[in-house]
Amino acid sequence: RRVHGDQYLKKMVTKDEEFQIVSPKQFEYEGVEVHITGFGKFGGVEVNPTTILLQSLPKILEKEPIPLLKVGSQRIVIVSAVDSLQAVNDIVKLAAEEASKKPTIKQVILHLGVAEANPIFFVESKGYNAADFSGFPDEKGYQPEAEVIVKGVAYNHPLDSIVPCADLVFNLQQAGFPIDVSDNPGTFICNYTVSYTHLTLPTKAQVQSSVVAGALKKK
Repeated sequence: RRVHGDQYLKKMVTKDEEFQIVSPKQFEYEGVEVHITGFGKFGGVEVNPTTILLQSLPKILEKEPIPLLKVGSQRIVIVSAVDSLQAVNDIVKLAAEEASKKPTIKQVILHLGVAEANPIFFVESKGYNAADFSGFPDEKGYQPEAEVIVKGVAYNHPLDSIVPCADLVFNLQQAGFPIDVSDNPGTFICNYTVSYTHLTLPTKAQVQSSVVAGALKKK
């Protein structure tokens, strides 16, 4: 189910309030360090745009740096459950260590994914403890059906992103980007990755996580 950002904002902003874009210093930290993952090929997607984006990102940021933002790490992940779990474990550990060493720098984990049918970008606000690859297996042949991702947590248990997704989407919409909020990341590797990240984030560390699923534009 796709949810429009303005539906979230109505709950957060009264008629008498004016929305303001806030800077990191207003939240009492001095910058943001982001850890980004993209994915390799899968299914009918032979060249994953997130792979190209991550390969191009250093040159993009060198040419047009973003104030107060640093890329702490980036990784292209094989589209498989086992590789996704390993990548998440490594990144969460790194982000937690960085948060401990640099408490005034907010650590953010950003997973980039692709959804062929989507005409715009979506920021996923939820993950679910559900693995169902019934459409096709992952790149290493794993094909669970109605299984939990993490044992001990109920099947399909919803997990909310602690990133202010509605605010993020509102800012990007105001800047002219075709983007909205979603609460349905599917049941394949995008959901697998973000759900496991939410379940493994250290509760006391200044680490946030979210996933952005974008459209695949075919030429």
